[in-house]
This record gives sequence, structure tokens and C-alpha cells, in this order.
Amino acid sequence: MGIRRETPLRGQSAFRHGGSNPRWRVQSGGMKMMEAYQDIIVLEQAQSEMGNPLLTGKAMEGLHKALVSISGLRIGVSFPLHTENDIGGHIRLHGKASDLERLSKCKGMSHLDDYLEISEFQPTPAEHRFQNVRRVQSKSNPARVRRRIMRNLNVSEEEALKIYPDSKKQILRLPYFLIDSTSTGQKSIRVFVKHTMPLDRHADGDFGSYGLSPVATVPLF
Repeated sequence: MGIRRETPLRGQSAFRHGGSNPRWRVQSGGMKMMEAYQDIIVLEQAQSEMGNPLLTGKAMEGLHKALVSISGLRIGVSFPLHTENDIGGHIRLHGKASDLERLSKCKGMSHLDDYLEISEFQPTPAEHRFQNVRRVQSKSNPARVRRRIMRNLNVSEEEALKIYPDSKKQILRLPYFLIDSTSTGQKSIRVFVKHTMPLDRHADGDFGSYGLSPVATVPLF
């Protein structure tokens, strides 16, 4: 992804291609798609200067562009250091080793060299549980509600604003990262993320262009 690779995190050896290596024996079925992982870390000084939501969001924007431009990639993400209110400065990519290799050649994060550290690929530990990581959107988008009010009640935008001000927006108490929309030009959109409780079984499903899924699980360790 255009960022220097640092020494492997957590003291594990670096990823190496080697189909016969027993360390790469994973569960059958969907879990073969999650045989490897890679960590993206926001550097500590950058966290204190700019904050996790912003820098994690910039990294996620780079991932999004790569997943959109490179066909056939199946990458899931998790945020191991998230708390109730903070996304944390740690993004973990989960996928096939070959998909992570293709992703690593993308230049989508090269402008973040001074802020991020990326580990080598690692084999997913043999002992792990599972977790679903999904995007959660507020059901009360004020702009959308006001458009509906204007259409149904035939009132002006100013009148709709009085009926449904921004203060009525539902506040989600979840960690989030910030993105800018290239399609609408809107800045600093909050992407709220929910991690489920640890699960004992893997669930297959599709991942979106941010590596999130309403159904599929990723390894938890």
C-alpha cells in the first residue's frame, strides 16, 4: 500500500509464502479466506497530534480506494484497540495471503508514510475466535428527514429545519473513523463501527469496500 514495512508486530515471524508450512494450516471452508493478517498502526506521536479518528480514517480511505480499484480482493478489517468511544490507532487487515500481497502493492497510503507503520504479513494464529465488524448508521439523518418533511408537507427548507433541527439527530455511542466523500464533497463523515462479542463459529459473507460486513466474521485474537 505504498508504506514502508516495519519489523513484525507482537514478536511473530514475518509472512513467507510456503504452502507446506504447517503454520499455515487453517480451518476448511470460509476460513481459508482469512489465513493471514497485517497490522497498520498509527504512530503514537501522530495519535496525540491529530487523533485516531482522523488518521485511521485516512488509512481507511486508502484501503477503500485500493479495494475499489483492484478487482477480486476479499479483505476484512478489525480494530483491535477500539474502546467504547475510540476507534484506536490499530487497523488489522484479514484475508488470503495472495490478496494481502496484491493490496500491499497499491500506493493508496503512500502519503501517510510519516504517520503509519505497517507490519509484515502474518499467519492467522491457529487458536482464535471470531468477530463480526460492521458499519452502523444513525436511523435519524436530519437532512434526509427534512427532505421527507418538505416533500410530504410541502413546506420550505427553512420551515423543515424548524420542525426537525440538527439537535434531534441520534447520537451513536460507538467508535468511529472520519472520511471525506469524493462523490458528494462532504467532509469529516463519521463511520461508526460495531464489534460483536466473541463468537465460536465463523460466518461467511461479503465484505464492503471498507472491509466491513453485516454478516461475515474475521478472526479474533
